[in-house]
Amino acid sequence: MIRRLPFIAMFACLLILGLVPAGYAQSAASAKFQTLSHSDLKEYKAAVQANPDDHIAHTKLGNWYLQAGKTNDAIKEYKKAAKLNESYATAWNNLGSAYHAKRKYKDAVKCYRKATALQPDMAVAYRNLGTALLMLSNYDECISAFQQALKLDPAILDFLPDVTIATSGRNALRQYFYFAKICAASGRIDAAIGFLKKAQAAGFADFKKVRQDPDFQAVVADARFESIVQGESH
Repeated sequence: MIRRLPFIAMFACLLILGLVPAGYAQSAASAKFQTLSHSDLKEYKAAVQANPDDHIAHTKLGNWYLQAGKTNDAIKEYKKAAKLNESYATAWNNLGSAYHAKRKYKDAVKCYRKATALQPDMAVAYRNLGTALLMLSNYDECISAFQQALKLDPAILDFLPDVTIATSGRNALRQYFYFAKICAASGRIDAAIGFLKKAQAAGFADFKKVRQDPDFQAVVADARFESIVQGESH
């Protein structure tokens, strides 16, 4: 029996797969829904029962639970996997994703940091760490984590132009601004311009700050930037 993923569970799934950070939404055109198979669940459970010490089996079972929105069950399986093999970075990353789905961002950060310490070339863990830090308004460390993710995988943030902040007000303003900064620093000028427009729509007006920030140098030199500024002044 196969069913379509619930909306929230879909994003938890995409987070593990390295496609989009939890806490954000994509446009309907770019979001990819996935399906779950109960035959897979039976297979993963059987694997765990046959070999309770198999950390990979527990991780796969945890992945199924997280995709199904059964976050507490997923956390249990990831914790078992991490206990069985403390050096298995994937279990720590996915445990972080489960905490992230529950909006336990501090716990998520701890797990993502553990994953990056164990596997320094794990781009998705740095990307996930960046999104969790962003949710905690830890912007400097957030940018550092995203920059490290980009060094490891230049395409890791390609989802950014489709991101819509799920909150409103000053929190959305700040997050749009820092997404613009991240994009600008990584040479994604079109995306940076797009996020500045979104930040402006949310109430951002400190374009002097943008002009003075070295990361925005290429954005400020773009004619579209002046259009944004002029739009703000009218």
